[in-house]
Parts: sequence; C-alpha cells; structure tokens
Amino acid sequence: MENYRIELPDGTTVMEDFVSDRAAIAYAVDLNHGCSEKVSVFRITDEGETIPTRMCPKPNPGSRRRARSVR
Repeated sequence: MENYRIELPDGTTVMEDFVSDRAAIAYAVDLNHGCSEKVSVFRITDEGETIPTRMCPKPNPGSRRRARSVR
C-alpha cells in the first residue's frame, strides 16, 4: 500500500493509504461529490517527495473522436 495526499478545492487535505493511483483518485472524486475538477492527488514516496498522479480514473469518451476528412 502506498501513502497518498488528496487536496480538495475547499482547502481540505486528506492523507490515506491506497493500493493504487486509481483507488486514490476514485476516493478523491467521491470525497468531492463526484466531481474531479480542482482535486489533486499525490503519491508520497518513502523519502517524502510528492508525485502527481493522473486525475482521471477513466478516459473521457468524448475525447476519442477523430476528425474525418471531407472529400
């Protein structure tokens, strides 16, 4: 288990242990009432360094659109 720091938009900071980045991000989004906007999740190393994680636990389906060429 890894230690994570979650920062919410209202200034609240939560320190918890999670098994993965994905679990920490999902918990952070739940804490923020289902909204990932302005939430930061950092993994904390044994040396005390913070490593930013990816905020989006699943890709946005709208971002996969491809531009089609018009002939």
